[in-house]
Amino acid sequence: MKKKLISLLVAVAAVLMIFSVKTSTANAATNTSSNDPVFFVPGAFDNADSWEKMVTILDPNNEHPLTKFYADSNGKVLRQDVRTGNSDQRPFVIVLFPNNAYKEEVIAKDADGLRDAINLYNYKNKFTNADIVAQSNGGTISTTYLEKNTSKAGFPIHFDHLLTIGTPYNFQAGNGADNTAFLNRLILGSGSLPKDLQVTNVIGANGDDDTTDGVVSRDSALSGRKIFDGKVGSFQQLFITGEDASHGNQESSPQYAKIVQDILGI
Repeated sequence: MKKKLISLLVAVAAVLMIFSVKTSTANAATNTSSNDPVFFVPGAFDNADSWEKMVTILDPNNEHPLTKFYADSNGKVLRQDVRTGNSDQRPFVIVLFPNNAYKEEVIAKDADGLRDAINLYNYKNKFTNADIVAQSNGGTISTTYLEKNTSKAGFPIHFDHLLTIGTPYNFQAGNGADNTAFLNRLILGSGSLPKDLQVTNVIGANGDDDTTDGVVSRDSALSGRKIFDGKVGSFQQLFITGEDASHGNQESSPQYAKIVQDILGI
């Protein structure tokens, strides 16, 4: 009887311990995630309103804090606090580039602009974890930024997720084309990516034509696998079709918004 009582007490203690660990872990995640921003990075030739529809889909009641940064190629970054939102909701941060084009030198400068914007945001609004949501050239800018910065000693930010859509990883190369020099450089630098980064690469289509989204060839978008697969914590490629899957509609795509919501838990 005594042995049975001891066994019962041990079992109860174990259950209580598991419950306690799960509860404290959940609370810790809640406390940290409310400060962790989601950075939205646009594609080439976008404007200040490019992510507005996406933000509205993700946050119809304007509960998330919203900030915009304008980062030019001369190292100047302007901040606009659009709304304060609620302190228990993750901040949305849109980074915009006046000079954003399908040119490698521009992407390199915009990657530095993204770095400066993130650093400025972190200076005023301290955080340790963040996610990046990108479209088109925003994906190559974000990848370049991550390769150039996150492996540096003492780098203070942990990036959990990178979500891209319509990204020309092989630049403007058509289907069946060899790797461009740009893609090869991204592949070469992929060893510097965060080893536990979770990457989702979304490929769109242009109506019934799934060989392109109207701007980026299917193979160029699929080339993300050559950069990320086996180099980061997880990598998946998803495909969407329909009107909102075409390149010009992806930043306001309900399908992409659903993917963002599901993966980031927004």
